[in-house]
Amino acid sequence: MSLSEVNILKEEEEEDVREYNVDFCGIFYERRFTNIACLIIFIVIFVLDLILGTVSFAIGNPKILLHQMDSLGNLCGVNDQKERPYIFFFDLIQCAKLGDATGYLKCPTFHLCVKECPSVEWTFVELQKYEESNGRSAVKRQEQLLCVPSFDTSNLSKSVKELVTTKFCAPYYVKSEPVFGRCVPEFLVFQGGKENIPTNFSKQLFDATEDKISPSDLALGNAAMQQVNMRSNFAQLLFGDLHVFWPHILLLMVIAMLVILIISLLYSFFASLMVLLMLGCALFIFIALFAYSLYGYFVRATKTHLGQILFFTDPIEYLSLQEFWITLAIISAIFTIFSATIIVFFRNKIKIAIAIMDEIGRIVRSIFSLIFFPLLPFTLTLLLTGYYMGVTFYLGSTSSLIFKKFSLPANAPIATIDQIKGGRQLGQLPSGSVLEDCEFNYQTAIDNQCFFFAFSNRAWTYALQFFHALACLWIFTTLIAFTRMSLSSAFSMWFWAKNKPKDLQKFLAFRAGFIMVHYHIGTMALGSFLISLFMIPKYLTKCMYNQCSSEDHRRCKCLRKCCCGCFWCFEKFLRFINERAYINTAIYGSEFMVSAKSCYFLLFRNITRLSAYNNVTWIILLITKLIITVGTTFLAYLYFNHIKTNQYLFSYEFVPLLISAIGTYLISNIFLSVYSVAVEALYICVTEDLERNDGTEQKPYFMSRNLMRLLVINGINENRR
Repeated sequence: MSLSEVNILKEEEEEDVREYNVDFCGIFYERRFTNIACLIIFIVIFVLDLILGTVSFAIGNPKILLHQMDSLGNLCGVNDQKERPYIFFFDLIQCAKLGDATGYLKCPTFHLCVKECPSVEWTFVELQKYEESNGRSAVKRQEQLLCVPSFDTSNLSKSVKELVTTKFCAPYYVKSEPVFGRCVPEFLVFQGGKENIPTNFSKQLFDATEDKISPSDLALGNAAMQQVNMRSNFAQLLFGDLHVFWPHILLLMVIAMLVILIISLLYSFFASLMVLLMLGCALFIFIALFAYSLYGYFVRATKTHLGQILFFTDPIEYLSLQEFWITLAIISAIFTIFSATIIVFFRNKIKIAIAIMDEIGRIVRSIFSLIFFPLLPFTLTLLLTGYYMGVTFYLGSTSSLIFKKFSLPANAPIATIDQIKGGRQLGQLPSGSVLEDCEFNYQTAIDNQCFFFAFSNRAWTYALQFFHALACLWIFTTLIAFTRMSLSSAFSMWFWAKNKPKDLQKFLAFRAGFIMVHYHIGTMALGSFLISLFMIPKYLTKCMYNQCSSEDHRRCKCLRKCCCGCFWCFEKFLRFINERAYINTAIYGSEFMVSAKSCYFLLFRNITRLSAYNNVTWIILLITKLIITVGTTFLAYLYFNHIKTNQYLFSYEFVPLLISAIGTYLISNIFLSVYSVAVEALYICVTEDLERNDGTEQKPYFMSRNLMRLLVINGINENRR
């Protein structure tokens, strides 16, 4: 289609709002501050959150989240317990007797800080028999007994039996290893991908009631203890992992950033080749993953289920589960079909999308600062993430300690693994159990069996954490808006320049960012506030759904599905308007609502003129992000698996991998936003150009012939078909 045909179509339009202006150059440099009221509110919230962060850093005690705590509230490995870094449980089997109440916060047995974990198997019956034959021995007791801190093992006034039954001393212990700061029976540490639970101990062990103990009983006790710790001490274990591994995670993020930066550079020079390469790689990876999943399901998977093992020091354990392989096969099959469908049925649109990427690559080469501009929002996002986690960490460490009298009857049965795994915090305790509040007094605590039970966050702590989360969410979405507006402004400056690239200033992207920060933070804050505000009803709907009783479950599920559908549609519409409003503000410097209205009607008037290939471009960029994320996550797995030793173990094996995956995706989203924003910004500029000009010598188009062919003529042909 020629330029004359395009002009004929323009003359058929009923309304031409944008009139030709000989002085119009696209970008308005004489600007004013926009959305000042929202800017003031944003600054107030920002300052309040900084004050909150300062106060939390001053009053928080992160040590309670990084160290184990004994039953008297002492931190193992800190202060007077500095020489005792590990926690030892007097009777692990008591944990397994909780049954379906495994969600309670502490196992009902004494927790003791010890210098080192037991290296032998021992039971009090041995010492009892020795003293029956040879008399009470202070030396033997000091060598063999593990007792509460206030008890002097050289005190011979009580028999060994009395010390054990009154819970002053541990009735038994086995050879253990320190894992995550806890003494864990050696045979329960998962190593080499195999369970190693023996049939019997080398000697017969007994509990305080002189009932025999088997390795499987201890395995159940450990499984219960894991459930208790994973539920009640999630924050403690999670922050403990992050405290040790954050330098390694940061290193991986830097490597991912460099890889993404290189890929972004390659897109600017070899866009068509990179698109074909990414599509081919995606299809190959998904097919290979699907084939390997089938191999794993039929060859590598066994009947093994996660059950009695407490600590999983190697994620290779999941490779023995049939559920893992079948889930992986289904996911990879879906992505394989999705990729093949795009390549086969959208090949014509892919060709045009490749041409658009080539054109964007030419623009990026002429404004080379666009490649490095994402480093600025990336650094700010990194600082914001660290600040959010730090303040949350310190706020969570302002907890007070709760002490309770908590014990189970001696005849309480040991729960099954299904009861332990399905345990809940409000489960029914065994009959005859004692769970009472008590005031902590160090001198009488042991006699009253009053021990540390849980952390209690003050009510104001939850409110402040909620405020901090909302504030950081608002700031984060504002950073996204800043990135989009700055890039849109840079692309608009390029588009409306009459003599390219002579009229373009140096470091154009950073100059555009400065203009946006100087004048339009209020607009960014307003648009991002609408997005952040919309997330609250979504979260409340989810909370209400979780609170529904079983009788109302179907109604709640139906209501939630309806709400989710409405929320999804409204969110898509809101984000669409938001992103285009940012572009319009970047060009004209108008306020948010004016920009949103103007941009919406501009696109609506020209909906039949332009091609909608930005969806295909978006899919290509999404595939690129997924490939980078999968590759970096696999590298993270190999890296963490390599550095893992007894000093480098995870409480939650998946956490560093999950952080690496999410971080990589966010980084790739920031750097590749150059190309996604370019498509949208060019669409807006082209529609503006079409309405203001007609391609004649008097009113020439600013767009190049290549852009017209890609975005206008192809769009018209597509709509005619």
